[in-house]
Amino acid sequence: MSQPLPDELALVHRQIVERFGTKRIRIFEAGGGSSSYLAQDILDRSEIVVVDIDATQLEHNQHAATKSLGDIETQSYSQKSFDLIVCYTAPRR
Repeated sequence: MSQPLPDELALVHRQIVERFGTKRIRIFEAGGGSSSYLAQDILDRSEIVVVDIDATQLEHNQHAATKSLGDIETQSYSQKSFDLIVCYTAPRR
């Protein structure tokens, strides 16, 4: 991100760095669409899996290693598939 992070996101970023250091991590971004709220340095060193219900948003996503079209509530992954799960903007039902 080229702009400073808002305070809340800066706090999340610091916590991620404190927890994982600089190691490569696998992140599940629920409802990630075409963009991410994660800081660029975290995106650059992570394997990102994005699930979203909007195909157009997924097409424009440039940071995800894996893109899955679907509802985050119906996705199934084995335990310990991810180091971190984030969900910033998926609508609640």
